[in-house]
Amino acid sequence: MELPHLCVTVDLEEWYHTLWFDAGEVVNRHCGGKYPKGGFLGPLKEILALLRRHRARATFFVLKEIAEGFPEAVRQVHDEGHEVGSHGYRHGDLSADPKFEEKEAETRRLLCSIVGEGVRGFRAPNLKVNGDMIDSLGRIGYSFDSSIMPSVRIPGWYGGFAPQHPYKPSRLDPRRADGGSGFVEVPLLVFPGLRLPAGAGWFVRNLGASYVRAAAEMQLKLKRPAILYVHPWEAAEDPGFPEVPGHVFRRVGRYVLGALEVLLSELDAKKATVSEMLQEWS
Repeated sequence: MELPHLCVTVDLEEWYHTLWFDAGEVVNRHCGGKYPKGGFLGPLKEILALLRRHRARATFFVLKEIAEGFPEAVRQVHDEGHEVGSHGYRHGDLSADPKFEEKEAETRRLLCSIVGEGVRGFRAPNLKVNGDMIDSLGRIGYSFDSSIMPSVRIPGWYGGFAPQHPYKPSRLDPRRADGGSGFVEVPLLVFPGLRLPAGAGWFVRNLGASYVRAAAEMQLKLKRPAILYVHPWEAAEDPGFPEVPGHVFRRVGRYVLGALEVLLSELDAKKATVSEMLQEWS
């Protein structure tokens, strides 16, 4: 019997990209107006080592700023057998930008030049995606998006009814499965039926590894892929957050790495990239 897939995905960005308020103002106060660079490299090394130990391949969605500043890190991710996708040309709401297609096409060209092959996947910053973006992504050359959390709606965050497995999204509403093209939406992990969100690092850190494992086991039992995502700063002992609520950086570092170790060790699934999963999904 074919095993279902566990897809670990990583949004490759710096700690300050997670600031949903005015990051520029915070950086001015605490860093003299200069954005720190390279803080993700240490935890990225830890994540790559963990994946090697488990012979697991993952998908890394890379922010353009990271690709421009650290192409060698992106190349290493690719050379170790992982998939490289795009996390957008800047970390903000891209859904209202009239030049989204032009700017994102440039980002894909950059990533393709670094890894030496086509780049298939996209994840919107803060999971903010709309139908116009989906339409553009297909034209740009992407074949899948992974920006939908099909959970109960959480005001100010995300959620809303959508399929809980890969589907072809509508260009009128990416949460609807009535698209006619080959483009695929790959939604993140939620509890089947209950639709409680589970696939993000926040839930690992604040609700525990057992919470995420339970959701993944239920999803895998239904022969559906379980899609998780984390950030490098979540694997850092001291990500350096100023002026943020405690839940944002609770149990970062060893706890997150240990939780990923448990999930990779104990879940009975293929540990593969999103593209590898889609090749077998029907």
